[in-house]
Amino acid sequence: MASVLAVVATAPAQAANTSSEALVDTNNDGKGDTRQFAGAHRYLTAQYLADAFASQAGSPSSVVIASGETEVDAVTAAGLAGNLDAPILLTRANMLPHNVARYIDNHNVTHVVVVGGTAVVSDAVIATLEGLGSRPTVERIGEADRYATAAAVGNRLGGPNPTWCGSTQNAAVLVNGGDAGRADAIAISPIANNLGLPVLLTMADELPQSTVDFLTDNKVEHVVIVGGMGAVSEAVRSDLVEEVGVVSTRRIAGTDAAATSVQIAQEMLGKCAPVMGTDTTMVALVNRDATPDGVAAGPAMGFGLGNGPVPVLLVGDTLPSAVSDYLAGTAEETAAGMKTHLSIVAVGGTAVVSDAVMDAAKAAAKTSPALTAAINFKQDTVAPIDNSTFSVTFSDDVQMAKVTDPNLYRINGRRLEADPDPDDDANTPDADEATILLHQIHVERRTVTVDLVHDLKAGDVVSVVGGGMVGDNEDKRPLEAASLTISLTAAAADRNAPKVEIVAVAGRTQFTVFVTEPNLLKNPDGTVYMAPSGISVEKGISTNAAVAISSTTAVAADLTGRPGGAARYTVATDVALQKGHVIDVARNMFYDKGNRGNSRTRLTVKDPSSAFAITNVSIGNVSAVDQASATIDNDAQSADENIVVTAKAGGAADGSAGNGWKIFGYDLPTRNATKPVDIEVDVDMKHKIVSYTVKNGAPTVLHLAKALSGNADFAATFSLSYDPAATTKSHLTLVGSTDPAAVKLMGGTSRVAVKVTFNDAIEALATNNALAAAIVGQTTLPDYDSDSLTTDLSVSTLFVTEDHSVWYTYVSDELAAAHKLPVRGGTRVIPADMAHNYHATTECGPQGVTCATGETANTDASDNSASAIIRSLRPDSSLKPF
Repeated sequence: MASVLAVVATAPAQAANTSSEALVDTNNDGKGDTRQFAGAHRYLTAQYLADAFASQAGSPSSVVIASGETEVDAVTAAGLAGNLDAPILLTRANMLPHNVARYIDNHNVTHVVVVGGTAVVSDAVIATLEGLGSRPTVERIGEADRYATAAAVGNRLGGPNPTWCGSTQNAAVLVNGGDAGRADAIAISPIANNLGLPVLLTMADELPQSTVDFLTDNKVEHVVIVGGMGAVSEAVRSDLVEEVGVVSTRRIAGTDAAATSVQIAQEMLGKCAPVMGTDTTMVALVNRDATPDGVAAGPAMGFGLGNGPVPVLLVGDTLPSAVSDYLAGTAEETAAGMKTHLSIVAVGGTAVVSDAVMDAAKAAAKTSPALTAAINFKQDTVAPIDNSTFSVTFSDDVQMAKVTDPNLYRINGRRLEADPDPDDDANTPDADEATILLHQIHVERRTVTVDLVHDLKAGDVVSVVGGGMVGDNEDKRPLEAASLTISLTAAAADRNAPKVEIVAVAGRTQFTVFVTEPNLLKNPDGTVYMAPSGISVEKGISTNAAVAISSTTAVAADLTGRPGGAARYTVATDVALQKGHVIDVARNMFYDKGNRGNSRTRLTVKDPSSAFAITNVSIGNVSAVDQASATIDNDAQSADENIVVTAKAGGAADGSAGNGWKIFGYDLPTRNATKPVDIEVDVDMKHKIVSYTVKNGAPTVLHLAKALSGNADFAATFSLSYDPAATTKSHLTLVGSTDPAAVKLMGGTSRVAVKVTFNDAIEALATNNALAAAIVGQTTLPDYDSDSLTTDLSVSTLFVTEDHSVWYTYVSDELAAAHKLPVRGGTRVIPADMAHNYHATTECGPQGVTCATGETANTDASDNSASAIIRSLRPDSSLKPF
């Protein structure tokens, strides 16, 4: 019974996700830089292969030695080496190479088998072997011709008769004994070595008697013919069955030697995989004309380089099309949905397997582009200036543990070092700040944000170190290096000196100085620089009698400032201010970072306005603060492997609008778990519904994440995240039957800022945020809770003091946020008594000066409170919520 396995050219469907040349690290920098099996000559290459065999199989007690000059006998040694658990070393005909002698002594080898007669390995070599320090016994296997030698090597195997993969029949391999069969013998050597199969030789059209005798004497039932009809004819195959009595034959052949090696590789990954445990992550390239390298590669590839036997693919000066197609047809993902990486090892140096051939092989074996990193730096121009943060966005999913390693990033070529006290205020440097660059790193899916303890300066170079493998899901693409030179425009754009404003009211024993400047110069402790003795109060311009500033006046500024400002000073005086007092802020009391000082500013104190009123109410743009999100649970796994769906900023579910979305999951009763995964996703933008239906297959969380992200509407509205460092990621169980009950998105909030401006300085606001409530037409509003929202709408009073304006930020998690938050247009009826200014100095009472003995307090506050008005909310895009 005969069967034929022939190569059929087909278009590759896919390729491994990534590929790289397998190199060894020779300078301890963590990166491969040198070929492991690139000897200066064939004898050294064979030793390197023997070294690899020993590192995996253990130090050998036996070695097989074959000629490195005449290869006809050597190609039959793979099975014998496998039977002896021995590597194959090469020798010259009349001299044993020194490196071979050292290998035998270093491993204390006690048994050497020489393949070939005296014409290929002289008696002088035998004598040298016997005289080595390990004193090995030396055995020669050599007959009258190559065919008889091959049969003698087969007879030397001993032990149980070997079988072919998945068969119970005694088996042997048959190749052409001439030049045509050498490449075929190399390609089959990993299988022959691993299974301990004899490799027999034949002529193209006739079976040698020594081969026939071996087959009959050893009762061989199954013969695997390697090579096409030109190497081993159909007549020879017929003789095996009809004359010799072999029960069955099988031919493994391609259109040429390279195509035959592809067929053998497929056999190793097919029927032979359960028996051999073939490595699916590596292939070896051997030049078909470099027979000595291929002979020595048999044991190393037959045992494997760490993950099982490695298929051998034959190449030449170029990459054969059959090999290219094979590499392009390797699996992009494992059955569990993990990305695959194919390592390609070259047997021999670049003169044997050229860089061009290796580059072509790597290109054919991968589908993914290089993993890149884009460095982003957004200059801060809002006071207080903070240019200490940059971000890095990777082109694909990354491993959290690797991209949060400070060693991946550099500032001006210098490694980042972790802050020993990350909870400490970054504006208060630690004692060893000179060596501390990193404050914190955090990551959201593909974007890493790095917050430094100091501002970046123009000309600083931020870089990402290349070469590391940081991709998720076993993605082994090396990361390309990236760098960004920081460019700052604030100094050139900021042509204005610090602006000083004074707010003072008669009857008060203090006044306020505002300094508006986004780039104020600060002292080392973080306080704003202020020149000494720069503020004074004169008692009238004509008399110029100074009013003393209290000795208890604090010199440090309140850095919270106000919207648009950077600092606020409250200055106390030893007597109450009066109408006519002049407050003077000297020139160059405050400097900005561009060394520009403020101009002199003077204010004459006046009586408070009696007609206190609101002059303007402005509103900014509604902006999202927190994005709504939901978790799709994978019930059979830990929370680390759940999918987190988060609304995207600027999308249809931005801010509080995302709270109206729901996610439904369905598992069809007719789902066939054995079929390929099929998940259907639908996004109903009108009704704010996301649904997914598992129609077939046994999906993992990764499958579901890909299906959701593959929907254009979903990808435009939401982002997905899950912990890429989960330890069980490669062993995910099924998503399972989904609950038709909805998963509701929550947590989205929106904010808007409103500014109310009066015609005079404000002494006090009504209690319970009455003014804020009046703006949205409600009775009362609670204070804003920074930790949680307990109501649909909350408010934060950002700033109110001796000034003419009050700033509010409104926060809502209501679905119809546009209707719940204050909106532009329309009118607002704001009642009286929402705020009070200061009474005239001639009066005394709750809002005025202290009453003298016998003086009656003024209890009528309506004369000095904001009267009822009708105002529309005017747009002001410069207003930002705090």
